[in-house]
Amino acid sequence: MFTVAERRAISDELAEAAERWLTRHRLAEEVDGRWLELVCEDGEVFTPNTVMLHLAVPPCDVSPGDSVDVGRTQTVAELWPRVDAPPDEVPRQLALARTFVHRDDLWVGSCELPGPVQELFTVEHPDAMLSVMNATRRTLAKAQ
Repeated sequence: MFTVAERRAISDELAEAAERWLTRHRLAEEVDGRWLELVCEDGEVFTPNTVMLHLAVPPCDVSPGDSVDVGRTQTVAELWPRVDAPPDEVPRQLALARTFVHRDDLWVGSCELPGPVQELFTVEHPDAMLSVMNATRRTLAKAQ
């Protein structure tokens, strides 16, 4: 379980990493300026002096101090401090939650991919389907 330490406008680096991940998975969703960046910690590994989790979430009413379940979110990048960074700067894990909902006393983030496509295309009339199948068969036969 993570705790929101800070809520802020999404940074360019998190938005770009999330967009790259969405594009790679052929999702048309857009991470824009309305999205939020939540800086989260868990009290063990993700602490202000070791690593911090930066989570991109759609617009919502989450507040600092709220609990967050990040088990179904997607890591999109890891950023390490620059060589000339101040000594208190820590590595950041960037993650994406395509959905972010409040359940009971907990915010739950998830980044599920859509299921498999069941149909390549559909047509209204059976005759049209038969025409498409015959055209495909003829095309494949010519290629052999």
